[in-house]
Amino acid sequence: DRAVKTFTLPVTIQTQCSDGIDNDGDGKIDLADPGCANARDNNETDPTFNGNGQGMFTGASGSRVDFTIGFNQPTTGFKIVVPPASGPTPRTISKDGADPTGFTCTVETTNTTDDSFSCKGNLAGSTPVNGQFDTNPSPASGMGAALFGYQSGPDGTATGGPFPIFGPS
Repeated sequence: DRAVKTFTLPVTIQTQCSDGIDNDGDGKIDLADPGCANARDNNETDPTFNGNGQGMFTGASGSRVDFTIGFNQPTTGFKIVVPPASGPTPRTISKDGADPTGFTCTVETTNTTDDSFSCKGNLAGSTPVNGQFDTNPSPASGMGAALFGYQSGPDGTATGGPFPIFGPS
């Protein structure tokens, strides 16, 4: 007779939105990709944008970014992707104060890609919403005059975008 030993090995499966790879070939990786709702999402495929979005931001004071974002149709959420800082210090973002009225917002941070600010809530068409978050380094430090906005569905998956949210360079 032979003894049989059974082993259970832990398996870590990385999703498309957390593997550090541009899985859909659009030049955007993981959370910077509009197809990623969060790091657990396993589909980077970009949605078709079926509406128009617009926005603007200002580097208010210190590390704070004030933004306005709106869409020409109702939406249940939005996502703002913040580009990385130039140089050796990565840019990080954090919540600053209260969420925009009627929204619940979260910050998604990562070591490999751009951080993002996502909000869920109902927004009527052609009704902009204002909000703010902090960046480190400060907004004046090479944000390239544009953040990127996406419309998102109730599960946080982008349903349209990207579109530029213009501000100071």
